[in-house]
Amino acid sequence: MIAVALALPAAAMGQDNFPPGGVVPPGWTVPAAADAGWQVAGDFASEGVQSLRSDPITHHQRAEVEVTANVPSGFVSFARRVSSEVNFDFLRFYVDGVQLAQWSGFHDWATVNFPVSAGTHAFRWAYTKDGSVDDGADTAWIDEVWLPGEGPSVQVRRFGAGTVTSSVSGIACGADCDETFPDGTVLSLLATPDPGWGFDGWTATCAGACAADCAGTGSCNLTTGTGQIAVDARFVELGGISVGIVGGGRVQSSPSGIDCPGTCLGQYPPGTAVTLTATPSPGWTFERWLGNCSGNGTGECVEVTTSGINWFIQPIFVALRTLQTTVTPPGAGRVTSSPSGIDCPTLDCVASYADGTDVTLTATPAPGFRLVGWTGACSGTGACTVPMTQSRAVGAEFAADNAPPVIGGTPPTVVAEDDAYGPFVPTASDPDGGPSPLVFEVSGKPPWATFDPATGALGGT
Repeated sequence: MIAVALALPAAAMGQDNFPPGGVVPPGWTVPAAADAGWQVAGDFASEGVQSLRSDPITHHQRAEVEVTANVPSGFVSFARRVSSEVNFDFLRFYVDGVQLAQWSGFHDWATVNFPVSAGTHAFRWAYTKDGSVDDGADTAWIDEVWLPGEGPSVQVRRFGAGTVTSSVSGIACGADCDETFPDGTVLSLLATPDPGWGFDGWTATCAGACAADCAGTGSCNLTTGTGQIAVDARFVELGGISVGIVGGGRVQSSPSGIDCPGTCLGQYPPGTAVTLTATPSPGWTFERWLGNCSGNGTGECVEVTTSGINWFIQPIFVALRTLQTTVTPPGAGRVTSSPSGIDCPTLDCVASYADGTDVTLTATPAPGFRLVGWTGACSGTGACTVPMTQSRAVGAEFAADNAPPVIGGTPPTVVAEDDAYGPFVPTASDPDGGPSPLVFEVSGKPPWATFDPATGALGGT
């Protein structure tokens, strides 16, 4: 391997000056073991109009470029672009022969940085191919190369979709992710996620005399100095919950975000446990949840969000139907229901049930009474099952039991010939107290005797 120390001033590389003068910088070499090197190209550039691109190679070959430099503690950063066969052909980056990163497939321009200790280090970029298949442009590019001690004082890397801007003009990342500020500059970085994304936090490293306070998801506060500050901004794709209500009701979420109808889509960081609460409208009842929702069957469900996935949840509300019952005459009996709700006249004679519920009514006569029959939505004296497809009314009619009359008195059983018999008049009463008069009958009456069916009087000679 050929390693030549870099002796260029800081202005020789970076942003609009790399590659400087449109040529491979002095001190940049092709390692002896490489099959090809890298060349200046004008087809793509991260900044300016030119970059370094790997030379064409075939299968089982490597195109490499390397620079060795004595650097202070800090960061090596560069922009990279790759178009290759995914998972087989790679752009690889090494420091002192140790691979620190690799990229495969298609990656558009993005800036990366890696911490480096003070001392002499070899920085190497290699585009490598496997044994078969060419895909994409089959090459890699690098641009905006900064070695420790010569780069911008603040460098930002984004992970995910969003932008980072600085309170002091200079950083607008996306497009411009690094900037050199005068020593002692106090600035703040603000992260703004793209639609459908959230901000997860910062990681900031200060190499040298500088300061970084970037805890949490608020602003990242920096003070520049003689060292470099590398800041990572992490954006995460949000997980969505979409609610589609069936019937009459309302669904709200905790944490807030959903209040449906109205706002029926909420987006949350991945792994958030979102509790949905279903509240029926007047005249409706909650029946169940449809969808991937734990707690199904109750008025609450919990959904844990997943990055990039929109879960669809349906709460089902059904209309309530009213069942009204009566007992005639009052106190003659009792009517109860299954499912529960009716206990008439003891507690409730009116109850509401979900549309389509079959309600079975049971009539229990009070002592001394019997069920005469059902009226309304049921008839007869058998079981009463009411399909609650609409509001309905059912009556239970009872009547007193028909007890036999009570007859008293003991008639004479012997009489002398030609003597008068009686007359004997029994006592009688009707326990039911009915309005109809009692009618008497007698059996075994002798021919000479007379009998009054109205009074029960028996006599004769």
